[in-house]
Amino acid sequence: MITNPQLMKIWRIAFYIISIFPLLFIIPLLTFYFHTAYNTGHLPTYGNPDPKYSGLYNYYNPLIHITFSAWILSLLPWLIMLTVHFFIKEKEPLQKIKVWGALFHLASFITMLSVVFEWYVD
Repeated sequence: MITNPQLMKIWRIAFYIISIFPLLFIIPLLTFYFHTAYNTGHLPTYGNPDPKYSGLYNYYNPLIHITFSAWILSLLPWLIMLTVHFFIKEKEPLQKIKVWGALFHLASFITMLSVVFEWYVD
């Protein structure tokens, strides 16, 4: 049982930060997708238009790559922190952030399997 309040505060902040990493990947990807849709007048599909030939690609690509890598790298620490948190007896459990974090990670996986990501990696 961890009783140091300062350590628990740092733990909670780290858990919150790692739990929002999936959103940092989803938001730029969907923004790029819908920005391209707005410019072309239709939702992009595989190869139509090719995202690499979009004038927006140079702006969004570095951000999407960095946030995708950050999300993948944050997945393992999030799972470890989630597992460890089950063994910590805490007065104020992080139930909401556990659920939101799980939903954010699930949304990222679903986004990876969607036509949006398929179009992006074209």
